[in-house]
Amino acid sequence: MSTNQQKLTRGEKKLFAGCYYAFSVNGSLTLMLGALMPFMRSTYGIRYQMAGILLSAHSIGNLISSFIAGALPVYLGRKKIFIMLGSAEEGRKRKNHNIVNKKFCCRIY
Repeated sequence: MSTNQQKLTRGEKKLFAGCYYAFSVNGSLTLMLGALMPFMRSTYGIRYQMAGILLSAHSIGNLISSFIAGALPVYLGRKKIFIMLGSAEEGRKRKNHNIVNKKFCCRIY
């Protein structure tokens, strides 16, 4: 180890492990979607063009969301992000999730 390198703290190691886990799970889900596409095509009658569009949209969405997810805590703060994600999950469980999310997210700003 050179003199310019520093050891990671315990918190930094946990953060690195969490990011690695999320990246691995996201990649695995993308691979599964590609592997299941032939079965989805035959079941739902999807054409090759539409299957390609679906896979591309999924990959582009992952790319965009990874940039947004990395920048949001810097601008809004970690506490607000966790509250927003928690309200989104709770709202999904309820029937009128759009109304719940709008009311809750407006209160934290």
